[in-house]
Amino acid sequence: MIMKIYKFDHRGTVHYIAAYSKKQAREIYKQEVDWDLSEVEIYRVPKKEWDKAYIINPNVYIDPNEIPEEDEEKYSGGYLIQESFADWVNRNDKPDIIATNDF
Repeated sequence: MIMKIYKFDHRGTVHYIAAYSKKQAREIYKQEVDWDLSEVEIYRVPKKEWDKAYIINPNVYIDPNEIPEEDEEKYSGGYLIQESFADWVNRNDKPDIIATNDF
């Protein structure tokens, strides 16, 4: 069984959770993020989007206008790409929060 990816959006603060079910993703979210789930919108991220969604390193940022042309594919929004959601799911079998904009 392959994991699914769920997007939890709390007023613009987003967490992406890879899990085998929505119920499992909700449990992970409740354990890791202390927000009332009634205020959170939850979406399933279609698998066709996983190759275009990235886990980035928030500690490595370059102004997008200063990224050398030969390195543009290594960055997303100025942040260094670690891997795509698809790569993460293919490498892991333990459900977890895989990305957030809360940094």
